[in-house]
Amino acid sequence: MTSRTPPAFAAGLVILLAGAALTACTGASGEAPAAASSGTAVLPDSATQRLLANVPSRAVAPTPEMRLAEGLLPPTNRWFSGLVFGAEPQPVFPFPLSFAQTASGFTAGLPTPAPSANTILGAVGPGLDVDLGATSALVSAYDEVSVTVEHRSGDTVLGHTTIAEGSPLVSYRADTAQTVRLSAPVTATGDGSGTVRVGSQEWVLSTTSGTVSGTSVDLSEGGSLVLLPLPEGTTDAQREALTSAAGSPLTAVTTSYRRTGDAQRTRLTYRTQAGGASLVVPLPHQGAAAAKGCSGLTYSTVYGTVPLCAARTLSFDTPTVPPASALDLSGLPEDEKAELGQQLKVDVSTSPTFAADTYFGGKTLYRAAMLLQLARELGDTESAATLTTALTDQLDKWTDPAGCTTRDQECFVYDPDLKTMVGLATSFGSEEGNDHHFHYGYFLYAAGVVAQDDPKLAKRWAPVLDLLAADIASRPGKGTSTAFPTTRVFDPYFSHSWASGYSPSRTGTTRNLPPRP
Repeated sequence: MTSRTPPAFAAGLVILLAGAALTACTGASGEAPAAASSGTAVLPDSATQRLLANVPSRAVAPTPEMRLAEGLLPPTNRWFSGLVFGAEPQPVFPFPLSFAQTASGFTAGLPTPAPSANTILGAVGPGLDVDLGATSALVSAYDEVSVTVEHRSGDTVLGHTTIAEGSPLVSYRADTAQTVRLSAPVTATGDGSGTVRVGSQEWVLSTTSGTVSGTSVDLSEGGSLVLLPLPEGTTDAQREALTSAAGSPLTAVTTSYRRTGDAQRTRLTYRTQAGGASLVVPLPHQGAAAAKGCSGLTYSTVYGTVPLCAARTLSFDTPTVPPASALDLSGLPEDEKAELGQQLKVDVSTSPTFAADTYFGGKTLYRAAMLLQLARELGDTESAATLTTALTDQLDKWTDPAGCTTRDQECFVYDPDLKTMVGLATSFGSEEGNDHHFHYGYFLYAAGVVAQDDPKLAKRWAPVLDLLAADIASRPGKGTSTAFPTTRVFDPYFSHSWASGYSPSRTGTTRNLPPRP
């Protein structure tokens, strides 16, 4: 059988959408100017601002409180979204750590896996508290992997803390001369360095332009404090090496992709203030070769035992999977094809009414598009014509840029506060940015299937469908975006997507197990 691939509504989206559409609905941006991702631009501002001019701008739900620096796009669907949205900041999990803001600073921990019959949980537990004397905090910069929190006392900026997925470091940089207070005393191991024990967990503490005494760390303006949880079984020699590797604070993580042979390579580069190597923690799916300089020391996590490595980058390959737009019927014997054809006619004649929201509406469009593919494969021209007419009429309605000016369903608006496309008839938190990647995937797939036989339809529908694609999978290339965040939902470290919008999510260190037989 010859595979028929739907036309792309925007060049370069195939891989991005394939990655973005894999997360189920129950899963858990402007970006830091210093950490823009490299690569070819996909639906940047130059392509989307013109289209947005024809779509109504409207906040469908009340805009949540945001602790976010001016100029940054709201980071919905990120592992650190809980730091930004809502009345109070939520704990977050920059694997392998836990991190939470406190009234005057922050607390960091190393979650201990706690298995039960169906779940392995790594909860926020007792951690090392760092009192900065702060009265408020906000997210001041972020990229696809890291986030930086700005701590203030009144109007005075005290400093900035950077955390990142795949980094075991908590890096604080002081903007003023100050004294930082810890919840446990430091045992000095060198000039400006030492260890701190909280319960059974020992931490390395390393400073630049700082001195340590008891529970106090005195930092000069521009000085830094870096914290690292020591793996169990660390020797004195290994501790010294880790202290040295943790000496320069992390500032950002850059993400790049490239094709290599029959795979797609992801490269995460952990940037430090001094520009040298850092410490990284590869995930099991990234493979043994993801990082060099692995120490032999490991952390026990909800994802299993993971290595601690002195390296600047994590680099790993994902096999390229050619997309298929239709079911492969080539292996069916003729009698089964005939039976399938009979059932197809029944399904077409009993098709449900197209729903009006983006979830059920998208699913009914997707269902009809799958039936259309079967009709084409089976040579059922009558069913194909019926489905094509129904899908075309429905997609014409959904892709009218001004549709929401005359009706309250089957249309899209642009939320200028959350920087996202929203169907006016909401479902499952879609007004909060939840689940957009697979709601809109249904629309993109259905439209692509219909337009296979009529490319003019792709051109007609593109002004709205390109905006849906940009909402979940745009990349500005070099520079930043003002309309949509970079690959809103996709997490390049975990290689999956987040679906939680801005609603609080504490599932960063939980793994659900399949039911026992």
